[in-house]
Amino acid sequence: MNRKAFTAAALMLALALAGCTPSLVDRSYDVVRDGAQKALSLTFSISAAVTNWLPETPEAPPSSPRCPRARPS
Repeated sequence: MNRKAFTAAALMLALALAGCTPSLVDRSYDVVRDGAQKALSLTFSISAAVTNWLPETPEAPPSSPRCPRARPS
């Protein structure tokens, strides 16, 4: 009789866990999605910080023969 009760309890537990499976999948998906969004946000923040940190390079004068500075003296 003990064995039948244990089997029935195990079956009920398995059915209860099977009922929770979609919610577990949804929660894990939400955690992964939130982590990916935080990583993407961090990437953009680092990119903006690096862009602001780099000095701006001045425009080089064009090297065309029409430019008076480019002509040899």
